This record gives sequence, structure tokens and C-alpha cells, in this order.
Amino acid sequence: MNTQKRTRATVVCLEGRNILTIELQDPTTGKRMWSLPGGEIEENETPERAAVRETLEETGHLVVLHPTARMVTEYLFRWNAILYECTTHWFVATPSHHETTPVEDADYLLGSSWLPIRRIDELFAYHPHIREVTKRLIKISET
Repeated sequence: MNTQKRTRATVVCLEGRNILTIELQDPTTGKRMWSLPGGEIEENETPERAAVRETLEETGHLVVLHPTARMVTEYLFRWNAILYECTTHWFVATPSHHETTPVEDADYLLGSSWLPIRRIDELFAYHPHIREVTKRLIKISET
């Protein structure tokens, strides 16, 4: 199996007791899963800028990043028959307004939804690292 390194930015966007999620379908396996907005940090782009850009591209929501609720972690993620060695810059955010822009992203992005935070264990059961980092960042943002 192919292995590739990827440096990414991911957003845990909160509004009340809901979290902004995206639904993805792996192009190779067809497996559907819930995830968080995010993606690869482009050349000459800061992690913060990538986080805001990716969230807007994938969900249509412009977000404001929390000033201190952030972290960087490393983990493995299998997608489209490739095993990625991810270094991810995680950010907590809130929507800057309730209007959204149209989303025109890859075919594997099925849409976005605001789902209850209480469902995190179920939504991200397929990847314990993503689940636990999401829960930790929510706790940090509440302090």
C-alpha cells in the first residue's frame, strides 16, 4: 500500500451544542463516514489560513478561529487506497455568520451538517484519534 506524508489543518466548528461535520465517501471502498472540515495546507499558506479556507470550501461557512483552542497531532489515516502519515493542525472555531456560500468541492464530499456534540463517540468511532482530539478541543474551548 502507498504511504504519503500530509500536513493538514482541521476545524472543530461549534455552535451551541452542535458541531459542524462533513460526510465523505471513500472513492476506493465506497465507505461513507462523518469527518471534520479540513485538508492539506498549501504551499506558502499558514495552518490558520488553511483551516478557514478548507472549512469555507467544504461547508460554505466562514469561521473565526478560537485564539487558544488548538493543537498539533500526528496519526495515520487510510483514504482512497493510500495510508497517510498526517501531521494535523487542529483549531476550534465558530461560524462568523449564518449565511453560507455554495459548496463546489470533490465528488467524495457528500455534504455538511450540524450534528449534536453528544454524538461524537458514534460519529468518529472509526478513528479513535480524531474522536479523542475533538473531545479534548471541545473541553479546552469551554474553559
